[in-house]
Amino acid sequence: MSDKTNKIEKPNVLDKLAKFNDENSTNTEITLGKTGIEVTIPSVISHGEMMKAQKAGRKSKVDAQNCVIAYFCLFDGEKIYPEHVNQFPNEDIMQITNVLYGDKIKDILKDLSGDDDVDG
Repeated sequence: MSDKTNKIEKPNVLDKLAKFNDENSTNTEITLGKTGIEVTIPSVISHGEMMKAQKAGRKSKVDAQNCVIAYFCLFDGEKIYPEHVNQFPNEDIMQITNVLYGDKIKDILKDLSGDDDVDG
């Protein structure tokens, strides 16, 4: 047997990423608690796309968050502009960011507020 027949080719990184994206590209559907608006949030967001959305809101961290929400989410099937995000009740935005950022939301809130006790 030669070495060539014993080697199993492993997929390269881009193949693995493509496979992951194909297998995990679903959407999360939530109904906002205060307004009742249906929000569609992608389950996989590439780092590059996230950076592009955040860069659009370079004025502040809050602007960056609004850009991320507007860039990736659909509201009752429609896109909105970042400035419209400010019109939502805070509880609804917190619901969206919890899905977008998952377990990291407390760290993000602490960073935004400068307060070590974000649990209240």
